[in-house]
Amino acid sequence: SIYRKELEQAAALKDMELVPVMEVDSTSAIISLVKMGIGIALLPDYVIESPLQHGELVALEVRDFGMRLWRQIFYHKNKWVTPQMTELIKLLREADE
Repeated sequence: SIYRKELEQAAALKDMELVPVMEVDSTSAIISLVKMGIGIALLPDYVIESPLQHGELVALEVRDFGMRLWRQIFYHKNKWVTPQMTELIKLLREADE
């Protein structure tokens, strides 16, 4: 995933190498494994919001690490843009301000 790539790049900048024991593509499976005490995971805040509020997970603060990801939307310039698409584009642009 993009999160793993970003984490590996950050580790490499500090002359560290990550050696994963297991790879899982399902966010819900990752959360379940962490809840069972099987490892740790790097996940976006919105994914762990509920488990954090219910005391099922604990977030670890990591010093000197930040991640900025880009989002892109593509649409055909000669096709009609629905009102819903227009609103999504507007919301994403406002989020960047």
